[in-house]
Amino acid sequence: MTVVAILLAAVLAVIAIKLAREVQERETLGIDKQVLLTIHQHATPLLDWLVVHTTNIGGPLVTAIVALCIGLYLAYKREVVRFFILGGSMVGSAGLAFMIKSLIERPRPQLWHHLLPESGFSFISGHATMSMTLAAAVVAILWRTKWRWPAIIVGVLYAGWVGFSRLYLGVHYPTDILGGWVVASAWVLVVTLTIRLVFGDTIKIPFTKKS
Repeated sequence: MTVVAILLAAVLAVIAIKLAREVQERETLGIDKQVLLTIHQHATPLLDWLVVHTTNIGGPLVTAIVALCIGLYLAYKREVVRFFILGGSMVGSAGLAFMIKSLIERPRPQLWHHLLPESGFSFISGHATMSMTLAAAVVAILWRTKWRWPAIIVGVLYAGWVGFSRLYLGVHYPTDILGGWVVASAWVLVVTLTIRLVFGDTIKIPFTKKS
């Protein structure tokens, strides 16, 4: 499994680099705009309300609060490895998102009036990055428990909805969302592998009994 995880992290890193290069060279702009306009054609007042009131569940404040609560629980349970996986994933992804935004400097799409004005650069999406990081980190710390599949299902739905909400609002291009997901997934894999190699795997599992 370790070899597979390393290979997957390497593949995701290559995809992220290639995607960033194509975005910087504006090769994806045409299809990005077409996808956004297609989504916008299906806008409704109900979706407007729902997206506006839920998109920030993937924002820095909410993801930080949720991660802090989980981290405090892990610290209370003395789950050192899981604590560092979660903390390293969240802090590192935030730093990577900021760095990539500053390097690429992609302007946000301006295809229609935004229901929620956003500032800053577009690639990569901070909301997509942090929501995927939180979801992937939770999956990582629950991977060897009976909660693995519930965590995967909830995580996919959570990150997927946040990503869609950013597209629906027109504040990000599809490649911004994809880039955030790829970067987040690769980083969580790197952090998880590194910490498990350093600390080993002699950790308690309070969620379920070992078989």
